[in-house]
Amino acid sequence: MGGRTPSARLSAVIRLIAPAMLAALIVYEALSTDGHGPAFDARLVGLAVAGVGLLARVPLLVVVALAAAATAAARALA
Repeated sequence: MGGRTPSARLSAVIRLIAPAMLAALIVYEALSTDGHGPAFDARLVGLAVAGVGLLARVPLLVVVALAAAATAAARALA
């Protein structure tokens, strides 16, 4: 940044931008269908299961497996 070091407050904000953008991208991709507005389908079920697993502090590999299984089950039932 021009040879200057950013302040501690600016560094903290910069560190928070990447996870926030990634979370927004995940939600957008989970809810969109070809740019024609939101679609509530099996992907949303998997995202919800992943969110619950992360809140419960389940290991990440288990969260991914649970989300994939929930999505597959929702697609099979639909």
